[in-house]
Amino acid sequence: MDKLALDSDGLKRCLESPASKLLPIMIIPGFMDSGLKVHQSKIRPEWEGERIWMGFPLPKVSPSYCGAPHEEKDRQSDQEQQEQCKAVWLDHVELDPNMRDEKEGVKLAPTVELGALEGLTEESSTDEQKSSFDPLIRALEKAGYNDSTINLEAAPYDWRMSPLHLELNHQYFSKTIQMIEDMYQRNKYAPVILLGYSLGAKVAHYLLNFAMLKKGKAWVSSRIYSFVPVAAPLLGAPMILRSIIGGDMMGLSNCLNDEELLGLQRSFGSLPWLLPSMLPPGVPSSAYVMSSGTLFVEFPFGMDPSILIQDRQDKCKPNQLRLVMSCGQKGDPISTAPQKTMFSEISPEGICVFEEFMTFSAGPRARKRGNFFQIALHEPSLAESTSQETKNGSISLWILKFVTLYFIYEAIAKILQWVIHDPEPPVMASDEHGSPLALSEPIALPVSVFKGKAMRFKVALYHKTDYESKTATNPRTSVVHVHIRWKRFRSKLPPRAQSRPISEVAAQTPTLKVRNGRHQFKGMNGDEMLQRVGLNDFVESATSLYEEDKQLGPLSFSSSFDAPPVDRVHAIYGTNVPTEIGGVYELKDATLKPGGAKNVYCLSNAATLSHSQYSLKKGLIRETPRTKQVAADNRRACGDGVVPYWSLFHVNTWKGSDREVTVTELEDVGHEDILSNSRFHEELQTYSRREAQKIAKSRKVMKVPSRASVMRSNSGTALPGTSGTLEPPDLTLSSDSSSTDSVEAGSSITHASKLELNQTTVRDEAPMPHSNDKEDSNSSTSDSSKRDLENGPTIVQSTPFPVESQQMAPQDATIAGTCTLVASVDEDFPMDEQD
Repeated sequence: MDKLALDSDGLKRCLESPASKLLPIMIIPGFMDSGLKVHQSKIRPEWEGERIWMGFPLPKVSPSYCGAPHEEKDRQSDQEQQEQCKAVWLDHVELDPNMRDEKEGVKLAPTVELGALEGLTEESSTDEQKSSFDPLIRALEKAGYNDSTINLEAAPYDWRMSPLHLELNHQYFSKTIQMIEDMYQRNKYAPVILLGYSLGAKVAHYLLNFAMLKKGKAWVSSRIYSFVPVAAPLLGAPMILRSIIGGDMMGLSNCLNDEELLGLQRSFGSLPWLLPSMLPPGVPSSAYVMSSGTLFVEFPFGMDPSILIQDRQDKCKPNQLRLVMSCGQKGDPISTAPQKTMFSEISPEGICVFEEFMTFSAGPRARKRGNFFQIALHEPSLAESTSQETKNGSISLWILKFVTLYFIYEAIAKILQWVIHDPEPPVMASDEHGSPLALSEPIALPVSVFKGKAMRFKVALYHKTDYESKTATNPRTSVVHVHIRWKRFRSKLPPRAQSRPISEVAAQTPTLKVRNGRHQFKGMNGDEMLQRVGLNDFVESATSLYEEDKQLGPLSFSSSFDAPPVDRVHAIYGTNVPTEIGGVYELKDATLKPGGAKNVYCLSNAATLSHSQYSLKKGLIRETPRTKQVAADNRRACGDGVVPYWSLFHVNTWKGSDREVTVTELEDVGHEDILSNSRFHEELQTYSRREAQKIAKSRKVMKVPSRASVMRSNSGTALPGTSGTLEPPDLTLSSDSSSTDSVEAGSSITHASKLELNQTTVRDEAPMPHSNDKEDSNSSTSDSSKRDLENGPTIVQSTPFPVESQQMAPQDATIAGTCTLVASVDEDFPMDEQD
């Protein structure tokens, strides 16, 4: 470290500045709270340097932001442009399936500035983005913090990455250590409060272990005064398991569909970091599942629809088709909303191939007889066809006549159907995208299917007109091949070797009785649930990803659950907001793409729970203020709406003789709301002032005339009035400090309990005058130094630096392994009343 010289005016300015009354704060934001910009893009080079996360209006993906040329806008509809832009945006933000690397040709980087803190709030689904950190930053600035020059700074990061790859890809922890060092020196050696919010608390915890490994305990103790975890998921949050299973909206529900959100979230290497490992005693399972079997339906071969549309003119023939299928009891289908494939193009050879497959769920005692399925073929609706035609010209008169006649026919058919009360098959229902072209008869499922036998069917699809008339002698038909197999529910899955459990329930923890009528849901751990969803590859990738980090092991006990290597921890979190601790799932009917993100489970709205301590609503189990927390001495409480109480409360296990741990609980304050909560702002400001005052009280400042001088018996260039060089002092305050003296907080100095000062005794020794000859520190003092001593005593304090020479040690001080700091301050410097 460079030697820094402070003259008397510099020391005075340091101690008199407004910032000296507050300890500097370094903020590490939470998940999705950091702005991201495009550092490199081979997909869209014009995006380089632009903000990609929260860098364009949401929820509408703006084509103008995506750089669509004017000619393309003329040729494409807004919907097509937005879809194209969204796909490119996903290619930038989504990580590679290995959860380590970005997509080829893309590199994002966090915007490293306080203004880069974003934070999605409910209001941020509008065009005007609002940062959840704005209220906190404004409150701190009003209290005297200044982000542009002195004592308030943020360390945004790429929240998609695992901690190891934050360092490998962005050198985040090395750069943050340097930021803390710069902040420490900028504030005249005032130690930093390291504040981590939500996921940022785990990042800060990892940073402390990283600094301990790279810089050592002395550096951590001197530069970082305390660690302040805010709303910290120290043991994880069960809602992350639900996000991986079924997706979480992330504030982007108006932009991305379920499959896109699932693919995006499952690519993030940071999410496994937030999965709970071993649940504390008394905490129930994070997942409950109905034991349902599943029918898998595939369409392995293409179909030839030409006979169904042969009577049409070329302009009226559809160029896309889709399949719609329902499955259940005849006349009472299980699937109230039939499953639909995407529209597939008809090839020049007249063949249409459907790549998707469908799943249909059944209860634990599904009837083996009387099950039917029915398939329909849909073409684009008239509205869709009309939009395609209008791209190249106006609609012909005969098309208008056809449209008119069609709607008249539909109206008459609806009236007749209502009169006759003949229910329309669910697969025949039209929507804004498609209308029926052909339909099959209901086909019975053989009992052998439910015994594990896969079967293939050739299903005849009758033209809609021929199917409805029932009198056609030579009906127009086309054949589709259907492959159906049954997969029963397995009560137990084979164990899988892995280094870390996921949401593992502690022994002797009672299972909640969750029911749907007569059927009970089965509680299971997170690993088993992920296997049932078909996420074996995800679990293996996540396990491999975190096993790479052998030195710090963010999922190990030493780096994730044990106390961080700091002298003080002050946790702040909200409580008594009903908080999700688990989900109740059932299989759902779904249409899935091969290789796409699969989501075959959904939350059960019909499930019920009879328990006084927990609530169940829309498939989510929540702890309530009535919940007994076994890990917290059976007190009744719940978390902050996102992080359960047992995960927040874990900070109390860090208390020990070598660490001061204090906790502030803010009742009825939610996870997202805490950043804008005035009680939190007041608590943080009060804590900063109080701890700065503690440091000041350890400094034994007395009224002394003359200039300030700082002496250290060390070789090197001497400061004015000294025979040694100045080393930045350690400003850490011992947690057991009993000193009652106080000064304005500034470049405070560590109180050393082994240093005994007699405040009424004036030292016989005085600071040495400046000498070009570097005279020995024991030589006689100058006359000016003697006059200084006559006006008041000199303050003697200690820092934890090793002593190279003890020739300057005062007679009345006991020093063990420390160096001596001698400082005299001008007479008019404000003093604490106790002095």
